[in-house]
Amino acid sequence: MIAEMLKISIVWLLVPYIQCFLGFGVKQITPPITKLGESLFWDIDKQAIYLVDVLGSTVYQHIHGSNEVTYTKIVSKTIGAAIPIEGKAGEFIVAAYQDLLRLEWDGTNNTGKATKLKRNFEFSREEQFYEAKVDAKGRMWIGTYQVIDREKYQWVEGGGSLYMITVNKDDSVKIERKLANLTFPSGLGWTFDNRIMFHIDAKQGKIRKYKFDLDSGNLGEGKVFFSQADHPHITGGMDGIAMKEHHITVLLYNGTGIIDIDQETAEIVYIVSNPVPLPTSIVFGGPNNKTAYFASSDYRLTEQEKRLNPYDSKAVFVYSGGHFPNLQAYKIRDHILVPSVDFSRLGTLIRQITEPVQYATVIYWDHSAQAQYYVDIAKGTVYRHKYMANASTHTKVSEGTVGAIIPIKGKKDEFIVGAEHDIVHLTWNGENGSGNLTKLRKDGVFGENEVLNEGATDAKGRLWINTYQAIDLSKMSFKQGGGSLYMVTVNKDKSITIEKKLGDLTFPNGIAWSKDNEYMYIVDSTPRTISKIQFDLQKGQLGKSSVLFKVEDYPKLQGYPDGLTINKDGSLSVALNGGYSILKVNGESGKLEKQLLLPVPNPTAVTWCGQSYDQLCIATEQSDTPTSEAPSVFDSGAIYVVRKLSTSGEQAHKIELK
Repeated sequence: MIAEMLKISIVWLLVPYIQCFLGFGVKQITPPITKLGESLFWDIDKQAIYLVDVLGSTVYQHIHGSNEVTYTKIVSKTIGAAIPIEGKAGEFIVAAYQDLLRLEWDGTNNTGKATKLKRNFEFSREEQFYEAKVDAKGRMWIGTYQVIDREKYQWVEGGGSLYMITVNKDDSVKIERKLANLTFPSGLGWTFDNRIMFHIDAKQGKIRKYKFDLDSGNLGEGKVFFSQADHPHITGGMDGIAMKEHHITVLLYNGTGIIDIDQETAEIVYIVSNPVPLPTSIVFGGPNNKTAYFASSDYRLTEQEKRLNPYDSKAVFVYSGGHFPNLQAYKIRDHILVPSVDFSRLGTLIRQITEPVQYATVIYWDHSAQAQYYVDIAKGTVYRHKYMANASTHTKVSEGTVGAIIPIKGKKDEFIVGAEHDIVHLTWNGENGSGNLTKLRKDGVFGENEVLNEGATDAKGRLWINTYQAIDLSKMSFKQGGGSLYMVTVNKDKSITIEKKLGDLTFPNGIAWSKDNEYMYIVDSTPRTISKIQFDLQKGQLGKSSVLFKVEDYPKLQGYPDGLTINKDGSLSVALNGGYSILKVNGESGKLEKQLLLPVPNPTAVTWCGQSYDQLCIATEQSDTPTSEAPSVFDSGAIYVVRKLSTSGEQAHKIELK
């Protein structure tokens, strides 16, 4: 009989290589509907997503751009997939436990009619269908597994297979076993030229690569293409995959997040953290096949884990803010050089806590006030965000720029602020617009045309603040060697003593000290370096200087170092502005240890906050980068808090009056 073609998932064929996770935001687009969502399918004609709940034996439909989700139940122990039939509106092939069904369903709740198809093959007694995909000839490829104990995630070793299924017009199916001795087969996909098939056995932690003959459906000899055992920093089980032109995107169930793997070299080209802990299936769709959807599960999550997770893991999600049309601008995310941060079971959690401003930077966490203070450089404004109350207020301090705000020790509602060319005393109770400014008398001067930038306080309560001379700030153009670093002592009589400590800088930014106060670290953003300088705390003197870290030593990194802070383990957390990243740099060797990818491109400053200083607070700058058609759920220019990292910090020092 002539095979009746199942609808081809043409998204695999049409989507070019795009960076769907650049500047990503995760947005929940359905209510919690599935215990174990699987086999996402994008129907380009219907502009709808279809998926199944494996354990709930239910097929779901979600119409793009709407809040509408409809379903129909299938009488079966489990189901693995539901895929539309080409040219047959409202008709699907459903893989239901060991049976293949023709489903007629118009999308109205619980109105589906299923007919069992005749088959030429008997499965092993305990085999059951799981995830399925369709090749370019319209044949269904589906894996099976055998359960020992689902609660304990135990499967029969070698008890699974991969089958190719041809559906005939007479309601019969031809089933051919293509791979045997699998344990938990899951994601599969084909290269755009249909010459190679990739297949995952999740339990074995391996992706195998097979030569593929599209006409016959025959597979050549397979070889291990990628093994998790070779990448110990990659945690969780490899599950669903989506094919790009040159890469394979792989979801990690209960693990690190999402990884992209080069189809030729098998190198991990980037890693993205995913706040949804149990992703299962991914597909590209949307009006232009430029939106990434993924299904998930809450199966095996504890009640505490469910409460901690800000997303409902039984839903379908979309990655937004991916900037799909602008491929060239985002090559940075084509790679990652080092392991990602130590993710916990729920993954690293990133949360936006403020509304965006133009250029947020220089955060100070005041533990006693339980508040973050930060500045909007471009608007000459300082902000206070009350962490527990989730409330922000502001007051303007300069008609020009503002560089830093730091509280004065023992003085409630009193601060020292670097306001363009001057150091000022600010009295501010935190109410909007209520700040009172006093310009401090100077003993010493800053250089002519120098603008105050970032500042930090040493363990003796002295302010260290750097300067730059701008040629064209909008183009990040600065006078070479025109910047300096100053130590400022603030006196009780509202005067300040200014001492120049370093010159010949260009665009100096973040300042921090080693835990033993024997070294100072300072960023110069234009040459993209971090210097390590011997430091005499008692005298406030600097000694021998050396370059600790250079971005150019990691040629695939983009952006420039900006703000930084010292971590409790002696390493540095560094904001990589323009690089979507926070870097963890060894404070002794300068080695790049880890990289945390962010949902926004321009982090500017970092500090540790929270009751136990175990949350990393990140300021960001608004981006000129165009957004994608799908609106991002994250805002550039906002403040973010990152939880569940592998290290922590301590309280920053306040200004001490002398």
